[in-house]
Amino acid sequence: MNFFRVLSQLGLLCSLLMLGACGSGDGADNTTDPTTNPTPTPTTTTTVLSGAYQGTATTTYGTQDFVSAITPDGSFYALYFLSTIPDIYSGTVTRGVNGNATIPTLRMYPNITSPTVVNQTASVAGASSAGYVLTPLTGSSDRTPSSFTATALASTSDLNSGAWTGTWSDSALGTMSTSALTLGSSVTLNISNFFTLCTTIAPTLSIESIASAPLFGATLTIPSNTACARTNTTLTGVAFVYPLTTVPGKTQRLDMVMVDSTGSGITFRGER
Repeated sequence: MNFFRVLSQLGLLCSLLMLGACGSGDGADNTTDPTTNPTPTPTTTTTVLSGAYQGTATTTYGTQDFVSAITPDGSFYALYFLSTIPDIYSGTVTRGVNGNATIPTLRMYPNITSPTVVNQTASVAGASSAGYVLTPLTGSSDRTPSSFTATALASTSDLNSGAWTGTWSDSALGTMSTSALTLGSSVTLNISNFFTLCTTIAPTLSIESIASAPLFGATLTIPSNTACARTNTTLTGVAFVYPLTTVPGKTQRLDMVMVDSTGSGITFRGER
């Protein structure tokens, strides 16, 4: 009799143990399955940085106008007007994600006596079709702001519909004002619409539209001649047109910048 009672108690104990092993007994697995509930992956988007931008920056020399253009292939050009002759910046943008980018070699051609190109490294943050912030990281001089803050310009494709009144600038050549620079696909320059020092040469300026951006590619070819401070060289860059409200009687501005392989360059700023 006691033997059967022991067996009965053992059976009850086994039943209780089996029930405990099944949790609540409803057959559900309450553990979290990482394959069906993965940790969300942060969203990344490719940085957008292309077109024309304008802003200001501050150095020990003051706060002045800053304009730039970035082509779809990442070529970066900028003019910083500390004076009539701007400092020229150029380089190639490496686009990252989420508004970040870098310019591994940002070249600065300053408007000083006997200018020497300064090579810098720069980072870009908050980049989009609306603007960006550029921060030079290395190789900075007292002429270089701690950062440039720029917003997008409403640049247009209206380049060749009339003559431009403006000024050529180059730290090596000085300045040259012109009252009638009319642009086309190819323009022959002379002492009346280019630098007067370049008296016996015929530089050519070639302009072509850049696909998928309201920008123009610009190529300046200066033949061999001893009368010009620049000789036997080709400079390439960008031109862009945007609305103007700060000059009485003028409604459009043209900024053009072209550099050689070192970053030394020539600019033109005109209005009409």
